[in-house]
Amino acid sequence: MTRVCIAVMLAMVVGCNTVTDSEVGARAKTEPSPRVAILRNMPTNSNKRCLGITIVVEALLDGTCVDGEDPGELGEIAQRIYDNLAVGRPLTYCRQVAIDGVTVAITSETAIDRLSTLVADKYKRDYNRLMETNEGRQVLLNAQRTIVPSIDALGHILDADVDQTDAFCGSGIRLFPDETIDDTYHVFLIARQADGKLVVYDANDPGRPIDCRLVDTGEGLTVEWTCRYRDTGQTTTQRYLVVHKDAFFRRILGATPSHLRLPGN
Repeated sequence: MTRVCIAVMLAMVVGCNTVTDSEVGARAKTEPSPRVAILRNMPTNSNKRCLGITIVVEALLDGTCVDGEDPGELGEIAQRIYDNLAVGRPLTYCRQVAIDGVTVAITSETAIDRLSTLVADKYKRDYNRLMETNEGRQVLLNAQRTIVPSIDALGHILDADVDQTDAFCGSGIRLFPDETIDDTYHVFLIARQADGKLVVYDANDPGRPIDCRLVDTGEGLTVEWTCRYRDTGQTTTQRYLVVHKDAFFRRILGATPSHLRLPGN
């Protein structure tokens, strides 16, 4: 039997067509990078899940994906994401997770959405526990006061991050089109692009970099941007004092991330 015949028979047995090097290269070019896929699949905020969504996305961006025969378990991964907030430990995760008996990519919108709910619920549990006592309320207040002092300090934080994208908490205001102003707390990503420009990723208008304005004030660093507000059809402008997530959770969870090194600390 000739080599050509053998090759044809093998292709028929496995039920596939021969793929050329050029076809492989073309497929690779059309597939988004893991970073692009994760940010693109960031779900829209609902039920006060901005913390869960942002923390999960940031954990996947900074984490290490490993191959495994079995899909990961959602609850276990969510617990590790939340626990890692106290120590600044990067996440190691499987490429796939099982959801309702179906295996999906952990970077899919479905998986990120479910993980976000689980992580948000864990924070809400701890938040409600702290709000039950005067001591706990003071812990929250102190955490909210750990403001990034300046743009230079923000630069140090992003320099220390593997992809120069990190999660931040904010306390401030949201301005609606009818000029209503709401006091608000929010969680969002700040990223440094390849050209050095700083942008925001917001779960209220997910999947795209948003231009922002950073200002050093006497109280600390503020960030302001305008974007869509969830699925309401409204566009809002928000301005926040910026708190790095590591400083925030260091206070709440009682641990100090070893990689947090702000100037003057």
